[in-house]
Amino acid sequence: MKKKLLAVILTMAVSCQSLPVYAGEAADIFSDSGTEMSESGESTDDFSDGEPEKDVETAEETPQTVPELISPEEEPVENIFTDDQNENDSSDENQVSAYSTDTELTYGNYKYTVSGQQATIIKYIGSESTVKIPEKINNYVVKTIGRSAFSSCSSLKKIEIPDSVTEIGDYAFQYCGSLTEVTGGRQLKKIGYEAFQYCRKLESITLYPTVTSISSLAFDECRLLTIYGYAGSYAETYASGQNIPFQSLGEYIPEYEDYDYTENLNRWIQDEGTASAMAYLTRDGNFMNSMLVAQWDDSFIDRVVETMSNMYFRGKDGWKQIFAGETSQNQAREVLIALLDSYSGTVLDLSQAETMKKFVKIYLDTFKQGDWAYAAAYGLSNDEIKKLASVCTEDTLSAFFVDKKYDDLADYLQNVGHFAADSKVIKCIKSFSSSKNFAKTLSNGMDLISNGLSIIKVGTDTIKRYYDIVALAKADEMYSEMLLYLKNNCEYDPICEAAKELYGVIHGTYEDQMMYLSNAAFDELSDVALESMLTSVASALPLGTVIYTSYKYSTGLANILFNTGDTQKQVDNMRCVAYIGYYLSNWMQYNKRMYQQSGISDKNYYAKRTIFAFYMLMKSRTAGETSVRKYLDIMKRSSKKEYTYSLQVTSTLEAIEKCLKSSGVLGKYSNSVISCPVNVEVYDKSGNKVLTVYDGQESSGNVGDIYYNVMYHPLDQDYVKIINLPQDSGYTLKCIATDMGKVEYYVTDIGADGTAERKETDDIPISKGSTIEITNIAEEKPSCKLLDEKGNVKEEYTAQPEKTEYIEVAEIKTDTDAVNLKVGEKVLINAQILPDNATTKNIIWSSADDTIAKINSDGVVEGMAAGETTARVASAENRDLFKEIKVTVVKEETPVIPTATPIPKPSAPKLSKLTVSNNSITFTWKKVSGASGYQIYRKTDSGKWTPIKTTKGTSYKDTKVKAGYKYTYTVKAYKTVKRKKTYSSYNKKGLSGKLTTVISLSLKSHKAVINWKKTTGAVGYYIYRSTSANGKFSKIKAVARGNTLKYTDKSVKKNKKYYYKVVPYGKIKGKKLTGTYSAVKKIVIK
Repeated sequence: MKKKLLAVILTMAVSCQSLPVYAGEAADIFSDSGTEMSESGESTDDFSDGEPEKDVETAEETPQTVPELISPEEEPVENIFTDDQNENDSSDENQVSAYSTDTELTYGNYKYTVSGQQATIIKYIGSESTVKIPEKINNYVVKTIGRSAFSSCSSLKKIEIPDSVTEIGDYAFQYCGSLTEVTGGRQLKKIGYEAFQYCRKLESITLYPTVTSISSLAFDECRLLTIYGYAGSYAETYASGQNIPFQSLGEYIPEYEDYDYTENLNRWIQDEGTASAMAYLTRDGNFMNSMLVAQWDDSFIDRVVETMSNMYFRGKDGWKQIFAGETSQNQAREVLIALLDSYSGTVLDLSQAETMKKFVKIYLDTFKQGDWAYAAAYGLSNDEIKKLASVCTEDTLSAFFVDKKYDDLADYLQNVGHFAADSKVIKCIKSFSSSKNFAKTLSNGMDLISNGLSIIKVGTDTIKRYYDIVALAKADEMYSEMLLYLKNNCEYDPICEAAKELYGVIHGTYEDQMMYLSNAAFDELSDVALESMLTSVASALPLGTVIYTSYKYSTGLANILFNTGDTQKQVDNMRCVAYIGYYLSNWMQYNKRMYQQSGISDKNYYAKRTIFAFYMLMKSRTAGETSVRKYLDIMKRSSKKEYTYSLQVTSTLEAIEKCLKSSGVLGKYSNSVISCPVNVEVYDKSGNKVLTVYDGQESSGNVGDIYYNVMYHPLDQDYVKIINLPQDSGYTLKCIATDMGKVEYYVTDIGADGTAERKETDDIPISKGSTIEITNIAEEKPSCKLLDEKGNVKEEYTAQPEKTEYIEVAEIKTDTDAVNLKVGEKVLINAQILPDNATTKNIIWSSADDTIAKINSDGVVEGMAAGETTARVASAENRDLFKEIKVTVVKEETPVIPTATPIPKPSAPKLSKLTVSNNSITFTWKKVSGASGYQIYRKTDSGKWTPIKTTKGTSYKDTKVKAGYKYTYTVKAYKTVKRKKTYSSYNKKGLSGKLTTVISLSLKSHKAVINWKKTTGAVGYYIYRSTSANGKFSKIKAVARGNTLKYTDKSVKKNKKYYYKVVPYGKIKGKKLTGTYSAVKKIVIK
């Protein structure tokens, strides 16, 4: 029986400017750049406007055998700097200033010009027979051999091109009659027009696969020439087309660089806010979980946090004994497994980002070889090859891997390119994807996991499965390294042993699976499908899957464990997470330090581990705070302040993650916490309200650069509003009371060293409708002003820095000894802890009989039934310190209210129409008989109705609108009688619309010119075209600038009729959202 080695695994990596492909959400973790897909699956990347550019002088002389698709110029590599030094640590004389000049400079036998840090040789003035061009001239990198640089150099016999050169210009070696050999040029991309013409003694030139463009007559009259190159390359295709002998140097195995994490980490380090956030995560004293463990667990290593911990836990009965018992290895293992589960989303997103672009590069490089030689050999025409090139782009293929609807690449590209299923282009894609050439290149381009592994079969239906496997393998690599660090460094035995055990299980299972795949032989006739084998490998790779299989845990393990109601398990959780957080901090700091100190070859290794450690540490800190709050809730401990602090920490961590995902860096933020029944309004520095955070239900989200959370506080039986605002942004807050109570306000800034600098003020008394204005949020003394009904300052409170010295509570006072109130009435009792500078001011309110009067945590007593009872307020720190208040509740007599004649409501207005333009939306309705006026309401997207205008007319023009947003309008009629308004009902559905634009068409040089009006708030426009009024429109251009208002369509034909429409789009929360399509316009090309 015939046997064969079965194959799997591939290693593919991506390279993005900022990490940011969020595989699950088609968004970036670090940034939101990428190809956006429409609901229909269309790619929104730019399409080519027409034919690739050709050399004007040769366009009619020698037609090219293969269509010339010129590769873009190579991007210059940016320098990477550490915090305080250049990466290469070069001395001053080696530094080069980046500038451009047309001035002719001289260096030895070379005349050259400079652009940036690159040099172009413009003339060789020597007479040597053998020349080796230097890679650098005066520390400028030689990138181009310019026009006629060596022309007519009769002494030149051999020339070596440096690997830095990417282009040989027109006529560069023309008439070099003695030239016999050209070598080097491993990065050469383009050879210019008549570059080696009349080099009649030229016998050999070596061309590498990087060469993708050779202009006409480049080797004209080179009768002795043999081109040396690699099989399947552009050089081979060119030689065949020009009848030049070709000598193969074998198959070229390209080297694909690993994903570059250094650029991202460098941005983090250089950005003050992100660098502070990294330091913040490493400080145990910033986290309630670590502070609690440090205070009461003698084994915890980080005693640095004990002083801060004293501030929160000193003098509290019953805390010490919760850590009296030991944590078992089994519980430590459970915590580690749960943490790994919580890491899985972010770590896999990072791994998928690393995998994606390398795979895409391998696919495109192989497919594009020899100017799409495979497609030409398959029989595609030039027009079909152009269509193929328009869909086979880096952005489009990257989008395929994050698209949830498609598993087959051919199906996806068919949808994106609007091809028929049986089109020749799609058949070519399927044929290439299944070719041995692609499978071999894929194997050669990967870091194989085990010797003997190779890919023997690929197809459009299994490409995504390979990608999934590699991404999972890379995630496992980071999991394993984290466990290895804990195993080798953690001094807390349960964690150390659990990490050792898990590392052994995962590592062993992984290796066993790989050896099995590389060595096992299968009968060709056995019923083993490739897809089922790939599924089997995928299930064996991810660390989480192996753990679940081994220990029988299920999905959602982190949520189950950290929210368990078992008190002792929560104690174990807190202890284990504190240790894991401490050592993950060390791991991240170690890798960051090594990144800054290492040479350039090792930088990416340490940058990757720093970034992964950062996200793992952030998830660990979040899990620790979840356990602390759950424990406090279970035990019903009177630790209101501690619970609030933990909520604030969790919100800060969430904001860090969301902001990094949105913009790649953080900037500096202030975190404000408002505890009390209030709605919080956010105003910008111009006084415009940009956000309202509502009390009463949990929520979270962001508006621009503002991140907010509303979280329930079970110990306070209230909702805490947490708002993260950019520092120095001029934002202010207004708290509008929805009930009676006392406002507590905390604001935290993260210092450059990562220290959480906290200021606070509390006990601001409010009643329903009261307003507190909070200003100077990021300054030394934030101000809380209690305003009266007219907006005047009634009293001002200043947030003070958190205390650093422990002061014990001595006494409690209240502003009254007795309270009289009616059934249903509420009264606020003010209590005061003495001394004023006592560290812990937490108090506990209780009622002797809740059926007569109940009291909340702010001291608001409410009459429930007639009778007498007692309210008690006690110190949370010392229950023996208390004060009792007598409460008397009386039944209120119901007064007889004379019946008034009700004012009849006007009829609800009937909505007429909504008209959209490029800068406004006009809304009209029918007149209501007897109405005094109308109140207009608007809501944005899925928001709430907001009153925007009162008018006596029957129309309204709204100019405060922006592209991409959906605006909905409705109206109420009102009737005024004795200065009192009575409102009608309203149409709850309303009329909706989005901004559009207005287009006009004209002809210029047989091309269609599309002009359009600027749409307010637009950041770009999509242009669509059809050949019939009712036919299918295809997107032909994505204009990525809001100020660009014109586009010329060059890909049109004479005497044909074309129809165009344009739609503006805005960028909202990192996403591109379109407005309304313009009216369709037609034009005939003449």
